[in-house]
This record gives sequence, structure tokens and C-alpha cells, in this order.
Amino acid sequence: VRGYNFIGSEKKMIFLIILLFSGFFETLDGQSFVRAIPVVFSSTASSGTMNLTGTLFLPETIVKPVPGVVFVAGSGPQSRYEDYNLNFLNFDAVPPQEPYCSYKSVSGIPFAELAIYLTKELGFATLIYDKRTCLLPHCNYYPCGTIFETNCLNLTTLTVWDFIDDGASALKFLSSIPEVDKTKTYLIGHSQGVTLVPYIAKSVFPEISVAGLLLLMGSGRPIELTMERQFAANIAELQTGIPKYCNRSDPVQEVIIQNADASISLNQQLLQAAKIYFPKIRNGDFPPFMELCFGGCATVAFWNSWFFITDESEIRDRLTEFSSRGGRILALNSPSDKLVSPVDYLPLESILFNLTRTSVKVIDGLTHFLAPSDFSTGNVDPLVFVCIENWFLGSN
Repeated sequence: VRGYNFIGSEKKMIFLIILLFSGFFETLDGQSFVRAIPVVFSSTASSGTMNLTGTLFLPETIVKPVPGVVFVAGSGPQSRYEDYNLNFLNFDAVPPQEPYCSYKSVSGIPFAELAIYLTKELGFATLIYDKRTCLLPHCNYYPCGTIFETNCLNLTTLTVWDFIDDGASALKFLSSIPEVDKTKTYLIGHSQGVTLVPYIAKSVFPEISVAGLLLLMGSGRPIELTMERQFAANIAELQTGIPKYCNRSDPVQEVIIQNADASISLNQQLLQAAKIYFPKIRNGDFPPFMELCFGGCATVAFWNSWFFITDESEIRDRLTEFSSRGGRILALNSPSDKLVSPVDYLPLESILFNLTRTSVKVIDGLTHFLAPSDFSTGNVDPLVFVCIENWFLGSN
């Protein structure tokens, strides 16, 4: 769609190689170019001063300064592309797909797709960058205490505030580029990034007055409640789907059933641990540098910082504050999103309904990564592009 829906891992790998080693990128329709420029900018946070790496996309030709957009990723060790390669059970698709008791591998690069789209179609400058927690080889970051003592990540002092500092550094870097109109900057947050972007906008004001926030697949509830619901939903889906769609007499399906049983057991343990330990973390029962694992591992200080910024009153206050400065807000969610369900995002919609210059869009049939929920592809769904473009152009 529109020249940059990449189908298959081979094309995605070629795409990444082009971004890393070429100053120009030709979209697949062969009609126009965007400039893909590797960039490095410094960011200081509690877990260390690091040189963050990213890609800046610019239109091939710029007559006057253009609007700028910074992308802020979701939770986990995300690269600049928010690339993922996940295996799903076909009966988890919406709607379920045949063969039901079988795995489907789905991969995507949503941030790369969206950034190139905005540059090519709307002429924006877009910046995507590797999170400081991306310790994968291609991110070129390293934890402190190995052989690195500078320009490294100190995991013991990492908090969610570090991601806010990094987003602010990214926005200041983008705004310093002569081709970018400093008065027309935007932040796009996905998942965890949804709760970060209002804080980023606050931290750079009044030096930079962010014009708008795009909140993609975000929750309006405390993260501990969202995680507990996720664990419970995983258990329920497998306990319902496996007996309905899988046959133990089939050797291949028996392996899938065994994997599902292990996943049910793990999610039951995680749910039980969350119910016990999340309140204790909030109550200050553990030292701040103690590490606790709930699917992902982090210090108590990190969990507390995440709890704080996802408190519903905090979300309301930061969005209200942003709206009062004249900023526009778009929230996009989907009822078929398994990670952020309607019970999670309806509180966010409720907040936005009471503010001015806000738009709430619900598109059925999307995964958490903005792809079709039938697992037909990992590419961003065309309706997402249309929704975002219309919002930028001021259309409902």
C-alpha cells in the first residue's frame, strides 16, 4: 500500500540494510525518494549518559522548514524500527484462522513504515531511535560493568524517567536541524510510549511547544492492572482455545498443547506474583535496587516509576496540561488488540472526551502492532495510515 508495505523477511532485511548504509531510500512504487540519514545524539539520564542512535528521514527536496515528528517506542528493548517477529496461534487471530491449531509467524517494522509514510506523503521530517534498553547487537549499546564504564547502560539505576529524558533529547535534536520547523513538532507514542509523550512535551516546554500528540494503542489504566488483565486473558484464551481447536492424538498438535500448558502455568504464576508483589512495591516494602521479574525484569525503582506515570490521575493531569497549552491529541485503539483491550483504553478515551482539540479513533481488526488482526500480514494496516494522515491534515 502506497509503496512501502514490505512483505516477507527478505525485503525487510534489505530495507534495514538500505537504511543503515545509504543516504537515500527509494519507496517500492519507484516514484519518489526520502533521505534516510543515520544520526547519533547524546542523552543524559539516571542510568547514564549515552549516545543514542537513530535514523532521520527527510524529504528529497525541502523548500522551507517542514514539520518534525519523533517516535517514542513501547516497553521492552525496542529498536528504532519497533521490529518484531512473533509466533501466534491461529485461533488467537481475529477472526480465528485455519488451520486453527497451528502457529503463524508474523513480523513487522511499524515505526519504519509510519516514519517513511509521513516523510513521503506529507513531507515531514521524522526521527526514530533505538531505546537505551535495546541491548541487541544492531543497537550497539552495552550494559555497564562488563567491559564498558562510559556510554553504557546502568540497569540498576534505570527508571521510566530515563525514557522521558531520551525522548526530550530526541525532540531537541530534531528541532535543532535547520530543515525542521521548530513551531510544528509532534510526538508519536506507541503502547508504553503513550504515557511518556505528555511528559516529554512538558519537559521541553517552553523551549519547544509541541503541536500535537499521537497516542497509538495506549492504556489509560495503571500498568499493574493492565498486566494482571493480560496474564488472566492469556490463561483464559489458551484454556478455551486448546480444547476447542486442538487434538492430542495429532503428534504435531500435541507439541502445541504442551507448549500451551507451559504457557498457562507461567501466566498463572505471573498473575499470582503480580497480585502479591505489586501492592508491596507500591507500599515501599522492598529496597529500590531490588530486581523483580514479571515477564520482564526490572528494579523496584523502575516498577515504581512506571506505576507513577500510569496512575489515572497523572495521565489526566498531563494530558489536560498539554491540551491547555493548545496542543492537539489523537488517540487510536482497537478492540481486537490483545495487549491493550477496551477495558484498558476506555479510561483514556474518557479523559480525552473532556478535553478540547482531541480526536478518538477506534479501528476494529488491528493487533497491538497496528497490523491486521487476522495475521495476514505484519504490515501496518492501511486504515492506520489514512487515520493519521487525516488527523495531520485537520480532517475528522
